[in-house]
Amino acid sequence: QRLLPLAEVPFALTVTEALLAMYLDKLSHELQPIMAEASRLMRRFANLHQVELTSVQLEMLRVNKQRLDYLHSQAEVFQQVLVEALGDEDDLSQLADSVGPTKEEWELCFEYYSQSAEELDIEVTGLIEGLEDLERSISLRLSSRRLELEKSQLYLQVLSLGIDSG
Repeated sequence: QRLLPLAEVPFALTVTEALLAMYLDKLSHELQPIMAEASRLMRRFANLHQVELTSVQLEMLRVNKQRLDYLHSQAEVFQQVLVEALGDEDDLSQLADSVGPTKEEWELCFEYYSQSAEELDIEVTGLIEGLEDLERSISLRLSSRRLELEKSQLYLQVLSLGIDSG
């Protein structure tokens, strides 16, 4: 299919695509620093037994996960709105009749941005899963440390009882 030169693209479609692109770019730009921070956190904690955890690092993990959850919901809503628009044949026909281009051109536009939102959502979901895995790993390692401390405490109590009775 041949793309229309910019001068031949209907104004309403151009404006709609610009708005959709701006919103998707906004979400993508919000994702970039979170991705970098999440990757850094995951690399740092890959060898958790060598790195001491701080409350600041755990807070950074929580905040990044929260920001990813927000982006996930925004990408899902964006995609859902576009899918709903695609699913309503009457609205698409009315849109084409009232402001211009054909129903098929609107469908192509909405499908493209719906797929782009889905790709962004898949990326965000992958990061969320990675951070959740990291949280579980940290939790297991902290539990292991706690058990070791309890074990040491029991040894000390047994030793103390042996000394007291001996």
